[in-house]
Amino acid sequence: MNLLVCSAISFASLARDLTVSYTITNGAGGSANMVMITSATATTGVYSMTPVWYSVGDIASGDAKDFLMHYYVPSGVGSFTTTLTAKATGTDGLTYIYP
Repeated sequence: MNLLVCSAISFASLARDLTVSYTITNGAGGSANMVMITSATATTGVYSMTPVWYSVGDIASGDAKDFLMHYYVPSGVGSFTTTLTAKATGTDGLTYIYP
C-alpha cells in the first residue's frame, strides 16, 4: 500500500469558500482499508471547513478515489499551503499514517 494525493481547485469568492478536489491513489501493495483523512491544516489564516476524520473508504491496490475538502480563505490571502494526514489499515492488519 502506497497512498498518493493530488488536487484540483475551484473558488467561490463571495463565501470565501475554496473547494479542493483531491484524488488519493493506492499505488502499490495490497488494499488500503478504512482510509480516513485525519487532519487538514493550512497556512496564512486559511482553515478547513470539512470535518476531520473524513472517511474516504477502501482503496484497492492500483485504484484511486476522489474526495472534496472545503477551505475558508480570508480576504487578501494570495497563496497558502495545506497539509493532509491520512490513515489506512493494510491487508496485514497494521495501521499506516501518511502525511
